[in-house]
Amino acid sequence: MLNNMKLLPEEQFIINCLRSEFSGKSTDELKNFDLSHIDWDTAYEKSIQWRVAPLLYKIIKKQSPLSQLSSISEGFLQKIKKAYVRTFLINRTNFNKLIKVMKIFNEEGIKIMLLKGSHLAQFVYENVGLRPMVDIDIMVKKEVLHKAEVLLFQMGYDYIQMSQIAQKQDSLIERKKRSYHHLALLSNPKGINNLEVHWTLIRTSLPLNIDIEGLWERAKGEKINRTEVLVPSPEDNLLYISLHASYNEKFICGVRPLCDIAAIVNHYDNKIDWHRLQLRAYEWGAEKSLYLTLRLSRDILGLSLPGSVLKTLKPVPLNEKIFLEAQKRIFSMRKKEFMVKFIKHPEKFSSDISLLKKISYIFNSIFIHPHKLAVYYSLPPSSKRVYFYYFVRIYRNIVQYAKFLIYLLTHKKADFYNYNLDTWLIPSNSEKVKKTR
Repeated sequence: MLNNMKLLPEEQFIINCLRSEFSGKSTDELKNFDLSHIDWDTAYEKSIQWRVAPLLYKIIKKQSPLSQLSSISEGFLQKIKKAYVRTFLINRTNFNKLIKVMKIFNEEGIKIMLLKGSHLAQFVYENVGLRPMVDIDIMVKKEVLHKAEVLLFQMGYDYIQMSQIAQKQDSLIERKKRSYHHLALLSNPKGINNLEVHWTLIRTSLPLNIDIEGLWERAKGEKINRTEVLVPSPEDNLLYISLHASYNEKFICGVRPLCDIAAIVNHYDNKIDWHRLQLRAYEWGAEKSLYLTLRLSRDILGLSLPGSVLKTLKPVPLNEKIFLEAQKRIFSMRKKEFMVKFIKHPEKFSSDISLLKKISYIFNSIFIHPHKLAVYYSLPPSSKRVYFYYFVRIYRNIVQYAKFLIYLLTHKKADFYNYNLDTWLIPSNSEKVKKTR
């Protein structure tokens, strides 16, 4: 059930179609839906925005009764069919090219784990035409990252964003490795257009305790055209999709991430160890993300979950405005410009942190080591210009923290964590300590 949400008829039609696929219950909501007020151009545009057009085509052809199919615009059906065929052809071509990368990596002793769509399309949806992908995501272990990078260069891959600044390429790549969770986007005219190579799941700057070694140990073996590859365990996959929807996409990419959650749950069915999943969520600091995505999947898509899962995961206290904000973002596909955009670690300014510690954090974030600053601004380590950039950092931080202070002063203290979804999701230091003890 959607809380206080007034959806367009076109949006409600899409949701009813998705519910008929993922709820495992009667499809009466789809059969009895009044199609007379549907603007089919709007329905198509919304299905593309939410990245569910190919899935919608499959559902309508499979679930809709003949009497209803005759009421659906033929032009709409042709458009979503083309979206399915286009997705199928693009993904099949990319997966064929990915197999070449996998074979070379396997020959060199580098294990590959498929992430997100590259895993879901083949082994969860079991139809590469149903899951559109912006890029192909794979993960390798951090200790072989450089070797993997060299092999990809030898195969003809190069960094898309760095083609025009080759003189700074080495320093920028090293900076990316230290501060991010995957290499810059790679491309090959004769290979995959957008290849993203991870060594961890999400930004290292976030206060999460992701067990990467355990992720590799729990990974499951699969084969693509007799070529071996690893995929995350069902529990790890649910956690990853939840974290990605919460932190990377911030719930503004429509219902597609919820479809992924529902597809994983329904595909693995009784193979998911819900108790272990909950424990791991607390260990990673991902329980809030997991709670929100599971609950949204239940309420929007009708996903059936074990009775105690949401009750056990539910953060205390939880203001329902948090859930409502996530729901609004999904359907509006835009978010408020919260101050978390300007502050990397807003949890360091919560009410239980002393003023001295807050000042110390600001000071240390400005006056970092000269060598680190040189890397950050792509300067030679011995350059004297690096000291000029301390003034740049002082100015930037004054502006950022001034905006942050204005935000705090214009909101009640309780609102800062109860109503700010982005900040609420981040575990506080005290929560993190409790989890690691």
